[in-house]
Amino acid sequence: MAIKNHQEEQRLYGEYIYPHLHWFIPEKADVLEVGCAEGGLLEVFQSHGHNVVGVEISRDRANKARVDVIGIDICGYNTDERFDLIVMVDVIEHIILKIATLKKVFELLKPGGYLYITFPPKHSPFAGHQQHNKWLKYILWISLLPESIIRLLGSTDAIIENKRKAISVEAFEKMIKDFQVIEKDLYFIRPQYKIRYGWKPRKAWFKYLTFGAEYLLTRWG
Repeated sequence: MAIKNHQEEQRLYGEYIYPHLHWFIPEKADVLEVGCAEGGLLEVFQSHGHNVVGVEISRDRANKARVDVIGIDICGYNTDERFDLIVMVDVIEHIILKIATLKKVFELLKPGGYLYITFPPKHSPFAGHQQHNKWLKYILWISLLPESIIRLLGSTDAIIENKRKAISVEAFEKMIKDFQVIEKDLYFIRPQYKIRYGWKPRKAWFKYLTFGAEYLLTRWG
């Protein structure tokens, strides 16, 4: 499948997760996406009659959205509105203040609301996001190497930054004590890969072969 741009990929992923998530939320639910980029995923929820808003730290990407997207860091997003569903797709691993972010998300959820969150764990072969580098994409688990070794490979500042911010499944689960886990899935072939490459998703059985973690959480009260 040829994907034209990031916005289209976001929309396709929205069409993938919506049939599952819509069972948990009311009609005309209030939906927030954190790190929504150009807002393609939110377009899917809006097309089904939900009220949507996105928060995106990159104002350039926020300005390209066709839905309501605010160019701001989530921790600086102040509103009296509370949401039935908050979505974070591959965002938490890029954030330094993870605990503060999750506390903010908890505050923004309605009691009984849901958080859908995905991320490539620290032990993922591509936790360094080196798949975007022409040559380094062939070095799996590069982010587990010492920084001194990574620097010898050149053009690695982004990979080192991703290494420093990466989070393990164990560390993440210690951060979500205020939430109740409804669903947890660890993937060897992630659902995103079905959209990008046409591969059938498959669960992981070993943490070092986990390319992606997905959680559906709910606010206790």
